[in-house]
Amino acid sequence: MEEVYLRDLKSYSVSEVMRFRDKFLELINKLAQEEENIDEDPNDPLYLERKKLCRLSTEKKMRKQSQKAADKSSNMKRKSKSRSKNMPPLLPVHIPDDFRKTRKRKHDLVPHKDVAFVFKVYPPFMYEYNIRNSKPKHNLEIVVLGHQTLDKLCDKIVCDESFMEIGGDISDTPDIPVQPRLGEKYKSRMLYIGNNFYIDRSDPGNIDYSECIRRWGVRNGLNFGATLNMNEHSCLDLVCRIGYPYVYQHLGGCEHIIKLEYVRLIEEKDCLESELYPFYSYVSRYSGSKLCMACMEISEWIVFDSNRMISNPSYLCNSCFRSYHYVDGKKVSTFKAVRYWDCPLFTKMTGKTFEHYATAVVKQEKLD
Repeated sequence: MEEVYLRDLKSYSVSEVMRFRDKFLELINKLAQEEENIDEDPNDPLYLERKKLCRLSTEKKMRKQSQKAADKSSNMKRKSKSRSKNMPPLLPVHIPDDFRKTRKRKHDLVPHKDVAFVFKVYPPFMYEYNIRNSKPKHNLEIVVLGHQTLDKLCDKIVCDESFMEIGGDISDTPDIPVQPRLGEKYKSRMLYIGNNFYIDRSDPGNIDYSECIRRWGVRNGLNFGATLNMNEHSCLDLVCRIGYPYVYQHLGGCEHIIKLEYVRLIEEKDCLESELYPFYSYVSRYSGSKLCMACMEISEWIVFDSNRMISNPSYLCNSCFRSYHYVDGKKVSTFKAVRYWDCPLFTKMTGKTFEHYATAVVKQEKLD
């Protein structure tokens, strides 16, 4: 033992030092086994030395075990912190001033009793098969109470297509009066969640979008669930998977991916006013105003299939649109155009209606 370990180890390489260490550990294990199998004399010096080595080895093992326990507890704390960061308090991104002033604050939700459902809504699906696309990103995050019906959730889903005018292409007559929007005339909508169809039956003229899907399923051997009324079923009635993509359909063929992100109990740090639910806990910054590609002003027109533009569609303000596509009020190129209303963000963040916004625009035009 003295020959191997009590010499100066600075002159040895790392491999030789590791070899000495392995021999030392073998010696300790051998002495421990001898101590267990042989009756030793307490007055023997070698017996005392072996006892000392065994005690040092035991202390080293205990230090390793305590260090592992400390590392495990720190990892658990780190995970709990990251988990708390991923689940922020449920608070609305904006409360309208008139709603804030006209009533008293009423905290009627009970923490750790009422349930909140958090849904992520994606823009209309515009991807093509077998073509590399970027990962879809949601533009809305909606918080709904468990006892609220599914039509309340659909009322909060805002889509640019709903604000388009019924007339379609007005490139030949750009000065015609404002026409009704698509969302006002075509009110049918559907949710497909958990193999069930939830139809909006609030208007007698609404269409059941699930009928053609069921006929297609019969031809292809697919079995779908029931067709239910979204005005009578709440979020607590849903049977679905968390994080699984489902579909919201409106305006005939406009489809949005909708996903239940998570479900949890209301806590003290969350919004406790049931009147504010459902609300937006997240609104993408890309859901706001579309700027003119020429002068960076707020867009007023969307141009499609133009042989003079570098992108399709193109967003233009009124001045750029008329100066580039018209000469003396006459159309000079081949294109289609519709009015662009910067309403979705306006409605989401203020709670005011499209009619209020359109009235303000008409008043401003009269002043100009």
